[in-house]
Amino acid sequence: MPANEVKVVVVGESLVDIISDPAQPEAIQVHPGGSPLNVAVGAARLGLRTSLVTHYADDRHGLVIDEHLRANGVQVINGGTAPTSTALAELGPDGAARYTFAITWELDGAALPPSPPSKVPPTSTRDQSQLLSRRGPDHTRPRAGRP
Repeated sequence: MPANEVKVVVVGESLVDIISDPAQPEAIQVHPGGSPLNVAVGAARLGLRTSLVTHYADDRHGLVIDEHLRANGVQVINGGTAPTSTALAELGPDGAARYTFAITWELDGAALPPSPPSKVPPTSTRDQSQLLSRRGPDHTRPRAGRP
């Protein structure tokens, strides 16, 4: 299957990193971030069709995130109305950061678009039984001598 036919769906937070350096108080930096957002952008940059199910608001921080995701070809499935999450990194004199997080997670109103029909051929009951018989030990059962 060609890479552009693979669909990646990432679910998780989007936020902005706000970097404050007391040595340069006028030079506050704002960057889009959040691990799931970074994963989605990375997958899209690899040429994979990528969606991110997330939350950010229609505020100044949300616009930074939205522009970044769209510029990198990530389809956004956004929900909620709470403010955009932030991570404030205040740099100390030694360059070490102290973080303050304001995280909101709200997906009200988010809806996944319909998926195209799968191109994976259906398997018979026999095929499914063969796959299950090869799966290895069942780790959900207690071992002998253990409760």
